[in-house]
Amino acid sequence: IFVGALFISNLFVGVVVDNFIKIKEQEGGLALLSSGQKEWVETMLRTARAAPRRTYRPEGKVQQRLWRVVRSDRFEWLIFTAIMLNVLVMATDHCQPSEYECVDDPAGWDLFWRTSNYIFSAVFIIEMLIKMGAYGINYFRDGWNLFDFFLVSASVVDIMLELASSSNPSFNPTILRVLRVFRIGRLLRLIRSAKGLRHLLHTLIMSLPSLFNVGSLLLLLIFVYAVLGVHLFSNVAYGAFLSRHANFRTLGDATLLLFRSVTGESWNGFMHDCFVAESSGRCTGDDCGSVVGSLVFFISFTLIGGFVLLNLVIAV
Repeated sequence: IFVGALFISNLFVGVVVDNFIKIKEQEGGLALLSSGQKEWVETMLRTARAAPRRTYRPEGKVQQRLWRVVRSDRFEWLIFTAIMLNVLVMATDHCQPSEYECVDDPAGWDLFWRTSNYIFSAVFIIEMLIKMGAYGINYFRDGWNLFDFFLVSASVVDIMLELASSSNPSFNPTILRVLRVFRIGRLLRLIRSAKGLRHLLHTLIMSLPSLFNVGSLLLLLIFVYAVLGVHLFSNVAYGAFLSRHANFRTLGDATLLLFRSVTGESWNGFMHDCFVAESSGRCTGDDCGSVVGSLVFFISFTLIGGFVLLNLVIAV
């Protein structure tokens, strides 16, 4: 396992990534440059893309005090601690299972969880109001501030509807469940506080165009193999892995099956089901598979799709 599955496969990935980078450099005109020249070109490109950013600074005395507060490290650490505690409390949400449904915790945990949600919501509301006072209209010009405003607004609506439902037994609880989903969005605020996570998110966003090209190539490969699979294995009898949920009877079913296989899930099981012989007693001739066809089909698809194209995503 260590030699074959880890060492050799990683060597394969390294070759694919190395060739991908070489081709990318040739297309970008960097193949004939030395390492120092490449570094100089990349530095100049970063400098050309960089644009000066205006730093907002209020003029009023009260607004300046609020501005210094929201930009201080203590304020950032306070909000970061509140988010982490909120995440820990959200992770402890549970119910006591009965025979048919969940019932309230007799120990009063539901009351604690609800009260803590009110407290954290109040903390985030105060944070939003302080930032609004510090930045004024400029508060709404920042994407993260808009995201915070949306989460706080959803929390306020959630609390109001929760209080209304407690006095109205006929209130539809589905609306509350939908709004509580937005509480999970508070986890994303950790990205704003963590510099490393912001860099990773920025890298992912900058890689989306290249990922789209590689993803399109992968979808094209799945489509071609799905059409081929329908022609080869549409009449193969069901087995241990081939079933009414995973088969080659239609183009849609074949696409879903290959999408599962490209991730490495049960592709060898599908391959064995597709070369079922009449001697096994599971087929009568028309619904039998092909040993050679199944081996060539699944092994080639796994090598091209699972090893080459998915590793191109890593290279991007």
